[in-house]
Amino acid sequence: MKWSNIWELTKINILYSNSQLLESIKKKRAKNPKGQFSGYKSMIRQQAFSTVLMLVIYSYLFIGIDYRMMPGMFTVQLTMFMLISLVYGFTSFFSIFYDSNDTKLYLPLPLKAGEVYLAKLLSAQGSVLVYLSPILPLLGISYWQVTGSPLGLLWVLPIAILIIVFINLVGLTLIHFIGEILTKSPYKKMVSTILMVISTVLVIVVLLFVQFTSQNQLRSKHPTDMPNIFLIRGFYDVVARPFSWETALNFGLLIFVIVALALYVSQRVIPSYFHQILAMETVQSNNKQGKPKTSKTLSLKQALHKHHLSTLLDGSLIVQSYLMPLLYAFILVGPMLSGGFSLSTIDIRFFGNAFLLGTLFGIFFASPNSFLGVAISLERDSYNFIKTLPFNFKQFIIDKFLVVSLVQHLIPYLVYVVLLIFLFKAPLILSLFFLLGLALSIIVGSQFIYWRDNRLLNLNWQNINQLFSRGKGQYLIAFGTVGMMIIGALLTIVTVMLALATNVLVINIILFLLILALVAGLQFWLYKGFWKKL
Repeated sequence: MKWSNIWELTKINILYSNSQLLESIKKKRAKNPKGQFSGYKSMIRQQAFSTVLMLVIYSYLFIGIDYRMMPGMFTVQLTMFMLISLVYGFTSFFSIFYDSNDTKLYLPLPLKAGEVYLAKLLSAQGSVLVYLSPILPLLGISYWQVTGSPLGLLWVLPIAILIIVFINLVGLTLIHFIGEILTKSPYKKMVSTILMVISTVLVIVVLLFVQFTSQNQLRSKHPTDMPNIFLIRGFYDVVARPFSWETALNFGLLIFVIVALALYVSQRVIPSYFHQILAMETVQSNNKQGKPKTSKTLSLKQALHKHHLSTLLDGSLIVQSYLMPLLYAFILVGPMLSGGFSLSTIDIRFFGNAFLLGTLFGIFFASPNSFLGVAISLERDSYNFIKTLPFNFKQFIIDKFLVVSLVQHLIPYLVYVVLLIFLFKAPLILSLFFLLGLALSIIVGSQFIYWRDNRLLNLNWQNINQLFSRGKGQYLIAFGTVGMMIIGALLTIVTVMLALATNVLVINIILFLLILALVAGLQFWLYKGFWKKL
């Protein structure tokens, strides 16, 4: 192997590991074309910063836990972070190995499969290590405790390296089997989308589990241990009692698994990589040249609905526009749920304030980084073609808005219903007014960002992050969110204090009518400025 080739290939593939970060680097270069920018160096610095940030943020969860009495807690926490790193790194593996479309360019070059494979593996390590970094304080704190000496820290580095090797071997084995599936299936985009969505959901679940279990243990006066996890227990026993039979079983078997996976990857996975890429190219080519599949006849409306939904099948779009907002919501709501937060004692005469809060919360749904914020631009080449078809293009735009709105908001809206009525136990009247305000705000706000996409229409984008960054979109989200939180808090405090000082019922009726009038005025403006001019 030529290490100079490996290093050059690694620098190229680092750029494929995080498309959003790459787009941010491109924008910086565009603003200062004469400046000295190195894409891969910028990517490495950003990944290093994220790694340190994760390490610092999650370190506090392990302080105060006595791992001498709770080895099960150690194995559960370690397993969770290993799983997060595996699933997050898995999507990076898929993007670099099979979704980057650069490997086929290397086939005619004098490069060995092992050189290309190793370069791609090294370029994916930034994504793997970001979510694996919290194991360093976890190992350090637990090993110091079980050995009763700072000398226990000597075990941290070799064990961490062993865990990193294990995660990479498992990830490479899994991605190899996915590659075998793709050699027989032409639906690479669908597979990519499914993998990204599943991995993100798993990361959300695991992060919330680690957060809640750690916080509950720290708050509890009598913390209880958790079940030990087979094999992972070996990382604890090898330091706590290195000569016990549990260590021989768990750690010894773990070493055997790592060796077996290493042999499989070196003997089977790496040599077959180029063959997989060639087979995928053949499948894709045959699928384009093959006869179209027969399907049942669809009405025009059904065909349009199917078309609208097909434009949303992008893994990065689904994760950033749909799953991440739900993650933030659960992170904010989680501590309140674990603390027994309840709204059952609030006076129902504050229905106007409930309506106000619902309206304010609905504004957060109107994000440029949403399906609706990019819905028209997602048409790309189809946009101009559809305008030539013999049906009403205005009705097409309206129909697209309705379909995408339903997909975007139905599940989050139902989540609010469950939270209010069943978990926070809010009075039914207050819940209904909150949900009414939420619905009206969502309807109006969604039209504004849909209109914004039409004004900033971009049909030549290469990456979804180009659409998200149009028109200072990131600044709009950041300052808009902070601003609405401040304004919303002030409005709520002022109206509640005014109601308590005068007449609660009268103030809430006035507040309700004023917000309705504002919503009606905004809707009329949208009709005159956008819908009527289509």
